[in-house]
Amino acid sequence: MRQKITGVMATTGVSLLVLATAGKISGAQWLMIDSVFQTFAANIAVHAGFALIKKFAGKHPAAEAALGIVFTFAVLMLFGALFGWFGNGTPPAVLAVISVTVYAAGWLMDLFRAKEDANAINRLLKSKRRLL
Repeated sequence: MRQKITGVMATTGVSLLVLATAGKISGAQWLMIDSVFQTFAANIAVHAGFALIKKFAGKHPAAEAALGIVFTFAVLMLFGALFGWFGNGTPPAVLAVISVTVYAAGWLMDLFRAKEDANAINRLLKSKRRLL
C-alpha cells in the first residue's frame, strides 16, 4: 500500500511539473490551486486503472504499456471534461503529450526502482554467501 501511495505522489509531482512546463511554454502566468487537487485525483484514478491493467495484461509488457498510455489519456480526457480543462483553450493534443510524458517518467522511475531492488537483493545474497 505504501508503494502505491508513493507512486501516486510521485506521478502527481511529475504531472504538475509537466503541466507547469506546458503552461509556461504556452504563455500561462500561474497554475490554479484547484489544478493540483484535480491532478492528484486523476493520478489516483490512473493508478487504480494500472492495477487492473497489470492484473489482466501483466504477462504481456507491450500490451500493458500500450493499455497504460491509452488509459492515462482516457482518464485525462474524462477529467478534462469534468473539470473544464478544455474551456481555457487547452487542446486534447496537449493532454496526449502530457500523458505520454508522465507515463514515460513513471516507467523510468519503475525501471530504476527495479534495478535498485535487484542490487539490494544481490548484496544480501553476497552477504549470505560470505556467512556460509
